[in-house]
Amino acid sequence: MNISNLFSIVTTVVACSLYVSVACSQTASIDGNQYAFTFSGNTNAEPKSGFGLYFNQNNPAPAQYEFLNSSGTPIFAIGAVSGHTRVEGAFSMGGNINMDNGTTLRIRGNNYAFQYYDNPNYGLYFSTTTQAYHFTGGNGLPVFTVNANSGDAALGGGLRIGNSNSSAIGYMRVNNGRFEGHDGANWKFLDNPPGLWLAAGGTLYSDSSIGIGTSTPAARLQVEVHAPATYAAHFGGKVSVGSQPYTNTEYMFTVDGHALFTEATVKLRNNWPDYVFHENYELTSLDELESFIENYGHLPEIPAAKDVEEAGIELGEMNRLLMQKIEELTLYTINQEKRIKELEAQIVSR
Repeated sequence: MNISNLFSIVTTVVACSLYVSVACSQTASIDGNQYAFTFSGNTNAEPKSGFGLYFNQNNPAPAQYEFLNSSGTPIFAIGAVSGHTRVEGAFSMGGNINMDNGTTLRIRGNNYAFQYYDNPNYGLYFSTTTQAYHFTGGNGLPVFTVNANSGDAALGGGLRIGNSNSSAIGYMRVNNGRFEGHDGANWKFLDNPPGLWLAAGGTLYSDSSIGIGTSTPAARLQVEVHAPATYAAHFGGKVSVGSQPYTNTEYMFTVDGHALFTEATVKLRNNWPDYVFHENYELTSLDELESFIENYGHLPEIPAAKDVEEAGIELGEMNRLLMQKIEELTLYTINQEKRIKELEAQIVSR
C-alpha cells in the first residue's frame, strides 16, 4: 500500500487500531489483485487468504471488490464496472427484506418486494390486508392484483394475449374492444356476431343470434353438425322448451306449446299386446264390459278424462292400450261372426 504524503511505510507491526481522518485529502491506492486492508489476526501467508477487502482485477473478469472470509473466499462482491452485487450468505435490509443463503428473497407484509428507482410508486407490493400481490402504477395504486390464496387476478387495464402480429392458431388479442382469435389464416372476432359476454354468475349471454357449426344462424341458436361429429347436441340433464319451464322432475323433456314431428319412435317398457291372441287370454264378456262402462264411463285400463286432463298421457303406453283394445275388439268381432253363422245354420235347418 502506498499512502502519498501521509506517512511512510513502517516495517514494524503495530498492535493498535489505524485511524484516518475524513478531512484528509490524500488518497490511499493499491495495485490490482491486492488487499485494501486485512484483519491483523490472519495467520495464512498466502497472497489472497483471510479476512479483508480485496480488489480482484481480472480473476474472474471483470474486476470486482470482494469481502473475503477466513479462507480467502468472497462472501460479498460488487462489480467494479457494472455495480452488480453478489451475496453468498443471508442478506437483510432494515429487517423488512431478507435473502436466505443468497437464493430466497423474503419480505415482511405490507412492504414492497421491489420498487423502481426513479419513481418508488412503481413496484411489487404484498398486502396482508388483502392477502394479495399488487403491481402498482405511477400513483402507487394497484394496476394488477393476484390473490395469494385463490389465484384470482384483477387487471386494471386492457389485456393483450399473444402476439397481435402472429399467424399461429390459437393466438388472441383485443381489437377495438373486442376479442379476436387467429384460426391460422385470419383474425376472427370471438364475439361474432357482437354481443356475447359473461354475465353475473358466469352465465354466457348474447343479445343476438348464436351459430354453432354455422356463421349465418337463422335462429337465436342454430347448431349444425359436420363430420366427424354425429350429434348436434347432448344434454346430460332435463330440457325444457317454451316460456313456462316445467318443474316436474319426472320428465326429461318438456314442451310448453305445440310440437311438430315428421317422424317419432317410442320405445315401450311393457310388452306389446300380442298376448291378447294367446289361447289362455281371458277376454272380458260383453255383459261385464257393458257394466264397467255404465259404472265408470270409460273402457277398462283406459284412463278417465279427468286423469288425462291432470297428468296427460304417455304416448307409448296409450298406443299399447289402444292396440290391446283393437285386438280385443277383433276377438269380439270373430266370436260374433261365429255366433251369427251358428244362428244362420240353425235357421236353415228348420
